[in-house]
Amino acid sequence: MDFEMEHPDMIGVMQGTQQPFEETPLLAQYLAGEPLQKAAIIEGAGTVTMLAHGARSGRLRVDAATPVQLVYYTYNFPGWTLTANGRPLEIITRPPYGLIGFELPAGTHLVTLRMGTTPARRAGDIVSGLSLLIVLLLLWRRRK
Repeated sequence: MDFEMEHPDMIGVMQGTQQPFEETPLLAQYLAGEPLQKAAIIEGAGTVTMLAHGARSGRLRVDAATPVQLVYYTYNFPGWTLTANGRPLEIITRPPYGLIGFELPAGTHLVTLRMGTTPARRAGDIVSGLSLLIVLLLLWRRRK
């Protein structure tokens, strides 16, 4: 956060970003030391309660009085999966920032987001693991 405030021209974006943030939506919460409310209803009526969030996952409860559209304040990078009440749910890339969006019918929903793997990440893990193994073998041979 400190870096982004000092260098606002260097805030990251992703492929689905049509317009970069001028100010992060969570900035006021960060600065006030408040628990982050990483999701919000942008259409419809209801409440969102954050249950947990991290870099690779999030859990929330949505009590929707009407059908709702929501945004989760994280870029929709490849690999994110979303379930509501244990069932897969479609992720919609929300313009203009490229954030995770989704829709829910009226009712109470337990929503879980998880960052999974992709073929490119798997390939990177394999290449990294093989590189480490080669370095260790070279160091071991050198000791002899």
